[in-house]
Amino acid sequence: MIARMPFFNVAFWTNLAIAVVLSIPAVIAIASVQHIMRIPPGYETATRWLFAGTVLAFLLNQVKSPFGVSCFSLNRLDLANMVLVGETLARVGLVAFLFPRLRAPGLSLSGLPFWPAQSFPPPGQSGYGRC
Repeated sequence: MIARMPFFNVAFWTNLAIAVVLSIPAVIAIASVQHIMRIPPGYETATRWLFAGTVLAFLLNQVKSPFGVSCFSLNRLDLANMVLVGETLARVGLVAFLFPRLRAPGLSLSGLPFWPAQSFPPPGQSGYGRC
């Protein structure tokens, strides 16, 4: 067990460094999204929020990926799939919960459910059990 710790630390810190490096072009892309694609007038801010939510979800998924390796190495794909189902339910459930309660649902709120769903804990760190 002690021999595996440095590999996990290297994988986690490498993924964290990759996420930090990727956040630089992501911020630039979010700031200049109107130059990347054609956006109808008045939807620039909403599109920026949509991009920001999606990028944040991607970066969170990048950082949490080393935590799910233990399920695959121990062939506990049932736990890994349980987390995927939980992420999907959280994403869809948040959309279903928020949209009827908002006065004017819009494009900017479409990216909101992605980052809480990606915050769903990996199987080795959750209450589902240990891999």
